[in-house]
Amino acid sequence: MDEGYYVGGFCGYNDDFSYSCFWNIETSGWSTSAGGVGKTTAQMKTKSTFTDVGWDFVDAWIMDGYPVLKVFNPDLETYQDWLYNLDVPANEQGYIDCPACDGIQNLLKYAIGLNPMEVCSAADVMEPVADETNGVSIIYRKSKGVEGVELFPIWSDSLLPSNWNPNGFEFAIISQTDSNATWKATHSDTGECGYIRLKAQIED
Repeated sequence: MDEGYYVGGFCGYNDDFSYSCFWNIETSGWSTSAGGVGKTTAQMKTKSTFTDVGWDFVDAWIMDGYPVLKVFNPDLETYQDWLYNLDVPANEQGYIDCPACDGIQNLLKYAIGLNPMEVCSAADVMEPVADETNGVSIIYRKSKGVEGVELFPIWSDSLLPSNWNPNGFEFAIISQTDSNATWKATHSDTGECGYIRLKAQIED
């Protein structure tokens, strides 16, 4: 038999067993396999792809772009690990709590790399900067190694809650360290009156 016969995206031969396994159809170049389920890159980087079939993201796995085993990535920190290590009170460990009473949510501090038990200001979260365009720009940090949270700017032409949205930004990384990346986000369509703030939310 031709040795190239047993090939596929996840495996080339399957002796009648099935696991909740996946392969990337875009990076592998394979659309078929004797086992597993083919997914796009975006799907492979989406946590629910794996939790929907029972992968354990409490004790075994963590998202770092793709799923990785915690045991091989001790430096990656979950939100709950972070809260525990900083002695955040049990009654203020939620995503919207702010035990320092500064109005900056725990989840936002987690994404930026701030201490939830220390009082912070808006200047610790983001820095408005002058820009040559007619828009509005901010500089902010994204902490490296955090898991399960997205950080992104949103803007509005009023302070009504329904008006905030993440569309229309241009992004650039302006510096990096081992612990964080510093980003600049510019919005050029804020008109005469525009507001920008950072939002942190749990990844899907």
